[in-house]
Amino acid sequence: MKHLNFLSSLGSQSGSHRGVTKAVTVGSPSVHRRGAMLKSLFLALLLLVAGVGQIWGYAITFSKGSGDGTAASTSTSCSTICSDGSSYLSGDLVIATKVYYNGSGGVKLGTSSAAGTIKMNLASAVTPTSIVVSAKLYNSSKAATLKVNGSATKNVTADYSNLSFDITSEISYIELVGSKYCWIESITVNTGSQNPTLSFAPFLPDPIGSIPILSRAILASSYTLYILRIYPVILESSIFYPFLPYNGF
Repeated sequence: MKHLNFLSSLGSQSGSHRGVTKAVTVGSPSVHRRGAMLKSLFLALLLLVAGVGQIWGYAITFSKGSGDGTAASTSTSCSTICSDGSSYLSGDLVIATKVYYNGSGGVKLGTSSAAGTIKMNLASAVTPTSIVVSAKLYNSSKAATLKVNGSATKNVTADYSNLSFDITSEISYIELVGSKYCWIESITVNTGSQNPTLSFAPFLPDPIGSIPILSRAILASSYTLYILRIYPVILESSIFYPFLPYNGF
């Protein structure tokens, strides 16, 4: 009602001294500071919500060159075969059986008649939620399977596809075994889930405390309603400001 009353007073006293005084009050430095503070808080929450739902981890991408590439050995450094993510690996290849790097499709694993194995130590042990390998057949008419760290095998497809392996125990290395030749483009180690528990205690008073984040929609709706209930003035000071009056806290 105070908004309607204010608009009515502007209509009936547009040329009065009172109307001018109200306009100056809305634009005062203290109001700007309060509005900016609440706007920043609201924006920070929105940015946090935008980050929820992401899967955390890192990717190791293999260098691409031409042809079948260069034969690798156990004296080949992990950094030599990578175009990105080599910092997540350590030292030289531990196993390099029928492995060729810097080929046109990345790392070529295996041959037409023999399996290929590549094993790389990680810079630090990690407990993944899954490992995803981007791979494709070297020859679309020659079937091949792939497994990671002793997992169940998966069929490699004619075009690059992301093969997801359910590896959830701690690992200190990554070992890929291809039954026949195939291209390995990258390896992604996923290490986090979409539903962490975050504490907002330093930012917002009770009763919000710590809550489990189930989804972006739930978090967005919960905190939007909370902010509008606890800080209704945010509508005046940041969204509609300077078109609505502000009388302070």
